[in-house]
Amino acid sequence: MPVVSLRPMNEDEFQIYVEVLKAEYADEVARNDRVSDEAARAHAERSTADALPHGVHSDGQRLLIAEDADGDRVGQVWLAHKPETDRVYIFDIEVAEAVRGKGYGRRLMELIEGEARTLGVSRIELNVYADNEVARHLYETTGYLETSRHMVKLLD
Repeated sequence: MPVVSLRPMNEDEFQIYVEVLKAEYADEVARNDRVSDEAARAHAERSTADALPHGVHSDGQRLLIAEDADGDRVGQVWLAHKPETDRVYIFDIEVAEAVRGKGYGRRLMELIEGEARTLGVSRIELNVYADNEVARHLYETTGYLETSRHMVKLLD
């Protein structure tokens, strides 16, 4: 298992991260929700602004950089925790493309569990789009259970 640690994201890292995040999220929304690129971008902008009104310092949000033993960035994680709930929500987890398939995703999932235990919660939740088979496999093999399935029918 690779050696990985998490540290808080700084302001400069956040500015880069949030722009990439919004673009990737908009692509997922357009592809999976079958909406126009323009509508997907607007949704991504709105959702991100609502969840992160104060950027990296937004209440209840933990924006973390994953680094390997040499201090090289290997990914990032966005967790949300509202103290009044008994859960941590994974908004985003990403492993750098150069190190995918080498156990970093599995290690990040373990570190997220540690973060959740530190917060004293008993649940970790996330959403994954149906077309993201690699992520779904990771979540299933690390003990996550499917709890719902959202379906849509497009009308002409």
